Amino acid sequence: MKRLSYVLNIVLMALLIGSMYVAAQPRTVTIEPGQSIEVVCAQPTATTEPPTNTPVPPTATNTTTAVPPTPTNTQVPPTGTATKAPTSTPAPTATSTPIPPMPTSTPQSGRPACGLFYANAADAPAVQSTGSTLAHLIVRSGQGAASWEQQINALANAGAQVIVEMYPRPWTLTNGQWVFNSTAQPFLDLLARMHADGKVLAVFGPVDEPYAHNWTTAQLQALYTALKARAPGLPVYSTFGSLHFWEDRGDAARTIAPGVVDYASPHYYPFDASGYRRATYISELEAEMDILARRAPDTQLIWLVQAFALPTQARGLRMPTAAELEDASRIALDRGVPILYYTYNRVASSYTDWLANNHPELMGAVCPE
Repeated sequence: MKRLSYVLNIVLMALLIGSMYVAAQPRTVTIEPGQSIEVVCAQPTATTEPPTNTPVPPTATNTTTAVPPTPTNTQVPPTGTATKAPTSTPAPTATSTPIPPMPTSTPQSGRPACGLFYANAADAPAVQSTGSTLAHLIVRSGQGAASWEQQINALANAGAQVIVEMYPRPWTLTNGQWVFNSTAQPFLDLLARMHADGKVLAVFGPVDEPYAHNWTTAQLQALYTALKARAPGLPVYSTFGSLHFWEDRGDAARTIAPGVVDYASPHYYPFDASGYRRATYISELEAEMDILARRAPDTQLIWLVQAFALPTQARGLRMPTAAELEDASRIALDRGVPILYYTYNRVASSYTDWLANNHPELMGAVCPE
């Protein structure tokens, strides 16, 4: 029995060794023509590239991701957000200085601006009661910066943007060159700062009606350039008589052009001894609108409306009635033209009457809605 058990063990061991030998041999697989093999791949790891049709979110190190252009109508985020500062814009030339929009008579109405020519600081209540958003102010050179600022603030706090004129002017034309005295720069610096604050509209640069005082367009352009060099962001204003008159007579040296002023105030005074020259008033206004549109399109018109009497003038200028003053105002305002009433206070000894000279019946016609 023991002998038989021994033989069986030897046979089993032999069979086991043989099966291990067969399992260890390599196997060859032959692929017949047309036969396919399905290969199952492992799932991609987190570092595997996504499919090409899946957008790749940009990362801090992804330098090859294209950055889309910024839309032109994107609103500027409020101050304090972590955004890249915009590229600075080159400063405009003296002949193309962009001027901010003229203030409206009231934010609700959207009417063109309206105000008082030659209003003093003490006239702030009249500025406010008439709803004026413009005021012309004359300061004296010897008063000093603190006084100038106080006077401007009085009118600005009443709701007006102020056109500031200095008397006497701190610049003169000498031997063909504009010469600025020591008062000029502090004055211009103050106006530039208060313009940035929305209180000053412009500086009154040339003298009143410069073409009538024999100044030329080239001389006015030289003054404009000099003022812009000293106060780059400050607009320049001047009154004129009739702008189209000089073009009509063929006087090229006194025809309005770019780079003379930013705001121009021509006029036609329709109230005289013969009545109300309404038709001429309208045609003169439209002629001034036309010449500025053609000759100096960047210059904004501020029309002067007659509010004074000068009987010694050839036509015998008189004060208007309330109805006439309102009508003359609306003619300009309805055409989108801002107006100043000339004059609120007395600016010339020859004037026998003016708006502030006890005319409550006229104040209700000022700046009509």
